[in-house]
Amino acid sequence: MRVPRFYINPIADSSVSTIDDIHQFQHITKVLRMGVGSELELFDGLGTQVRAIIQSISRNQIEYKIVSRDTIHRTKEMSVSAMVPVIKREAFIFMVQKLTEVGVEKILIYRSELEDQTVRKKKNFAWDDYARDIASRACEQSGNNFLPNCEIAESLQKALDFSHASFEDDIFVSLDPNAASSIFDISNNTNQALTVISGPESGFSDNELNILKANNVMSCSLGRNILRAETAPIVAVFALMR
Repeated sequence: MRVPRFYINPIADSSVSTIDDIHQFQHITKVLRMGVGSELELFDGLGTQVRAIIQSISRNQIEYKIVSRDTIHRTKEMSVSAMVPVIKREAFIFMVQKLTEVGVEKILIYRSELEDQTVRKKKNFAWDDYARDIASRACEQSGNNFLPNCEIAESLQKALDFSHASFEDDIFVSLDPNAASSIFDISNNTNQALTVISGPESGFSDNELNILKANNVMSCSLGRNILRAETAPIVAVFALMR
């Protein structure tokens, strides 16, 4: 039987510690109905993973004892990140889940000029916090011990400005079904860090296309078929990490 995994950051250095997050407490005790003596797997999203045994359960806290600890290092030769737009909630959840599962290092979210109207109404919604929560749960389920860094920018230009400042050595690739170059060729010709930039269902606006050109972003296709906004970045990232 698979040992349940939970995201804890930081993981305590001491051999005995506690879980007091209310959502994790309820999931462990009410949903999974785990009790004293049950085994847990905990990870911090940075490569540390521990096995622990539940020692006691109080009204709103679980005490556990660590029985083993491992530090896992990234083994991928090439780092891949995704720069993606805010899209409809269910599609957004799917996109972040799958990007996390395939092992993307960073997810930079931006507000597109052609954003869906139902999404545009949620001006003050914390999409970056929402993405981190989705990603942590995806890590728990998939066994990925590295939580992607999730950030948000007000526009594509600001997302590119942030990326150039923070990840200046990255190669930036935008997805365009009409591009002459294929993303599958790029993955075989470079070991540099890559950032995949995708647009919403309506595509990039004319202004955003000009922004991509001004920033010397390479355009590539994923083939003849036009993929959905939530599917395209997943396929692109997977192709680059293969």
